[in-house]
Amino acid sequence: MASPSIKIVLITGTATGVGFTTALTFAGVPGKKYKVYATMRNMKTRKDELESAAGSMLNNTLFIRELEVGNEKSMVECVESILKEEKRIDLLINNAAIVHGGLFEQIDLGKDGTKHFQVNYFGPLRLMQLVIPSMKERKSGRILNISSIGTLLPCPFTDLYLHPKWALEGATECVAVTLRPFNVWASVVQLGAVMTQRAVQVQAAFDQYKDAFLKPPYIKNETDQEIFAKHAKNSMSLFTHETCQTPEEASNQCSHRNL
Repeated sequence: MASPSIKIVLITGTATGVGFTTALTFAGVPGKKYKVYATMRNMKTRKDELESAAGSMLNNTLFIRELEVGNEKSMVECVESILKEEKRIDLLINNAAIVHGGLFEQIDLGKDGTKHFQVNYFGPLRLMQLVIPSMKERKSGRILNISSIGTLLPCPFTDLYLHPKWALEGATECVAVTLRPFNVWASVVQLGAVMTQRAVQVQAAFDQYKDAFLKPPYIKNETDQEIFAKHAKNSMSLFTHETCQTPEEASNQCSHRNL
């Protein structure tokens, strides 16, 4: 069990991108201020890169655990194992999410809709439920739910990513009111365009296969295709604009609220 002066941090979706960088940022704070449990869904194929980047922090201030957001058994087992070992979780960062693109009327609500809400909405809520009781008991805790600026400036064709994010923001604001008397704080971090490794790959593919990107075969209607092409060009331009964030800048939006 860590010293009471060390904050225990649980972060989801740390295999790549913002979660990856945020885990390293917290674990690397001088003076061993944080003990980070960096979680990911697929430990067999995705943990090597984080282990390598962690260096001497691995199994010192950063510990990698398996957690599949949206899977009840996985979520319960992970949280309970940390609480058993550490007796507390001081900070939960709900970062894991999956992205979806396409025409709204073509969404398979039974398959894709359920999957995306399970990971992007119900999963984070369930993790909140699992950590809140011990936070309230100790009268101390913090929850950060990673969302998107797209909830303020809606982005067409990203319905199944943004719809759950809207819902998550609403749930966060509702529960925040009831948690404050217990000195437990829940808030949302709305990220803009972030130049993650995945974004770099998509940008490179867009530059190489622009026509295929702008005219996907599943869009048959000419007007829909024109709207999609305009949106795709605008979206890609965000990653070359001066306001595009690096993963380090995005992770600092999380850490500055807690450091």
